Amino acid sequence: MTLSDVQRQNIHQELQAQLMWRTSQLDDLKAQMEYEGADRQTALADLAATDRIIAEIGQSLQRLADGTYGVCLDCGAQVPFDRLKIRPLARFCMTCQLRNEMR
Repeated sequence: MTLSDVQRQNIHQELQAQLMWRTSQLDDLKAQMEYEGADRQTALADLAATDRIIAEIGQSLQRLADGTYGVCLDCGAQVPFDRLKIRPLARFCMTCQLRNEMR
C-alpha cells in the first residue's frame, strides 16, 4: 500500500516542522558554544546529534520527493503509515528495525 496524497502532505508538513525546529535548536546550540564556561564536550555532542538529525530529515524529504519514502531500506516492504506518522524518520519496517537493533 503506497501513501495517499493526503498522507504524503501530512508527512511533508511534519518533516518541515521538525526541520525548522531542529535548525533553530542548532542555532541555539551554536550560540551556547560562544559562552565561556559552557561544557564544550557536551555542547559538541549535542551539535553533532542535532546536525545528524537534520541530515536524516533532509534524506526523508528527498525520499518523499523521489517517491521512495515509506519503503523499507532493507527489504523493500511498505512501512505502514501508522509507523511513519509516529516516527516520520523511520527508514525500516518493524521487522527490519528489530533485526537491526539486535545487531
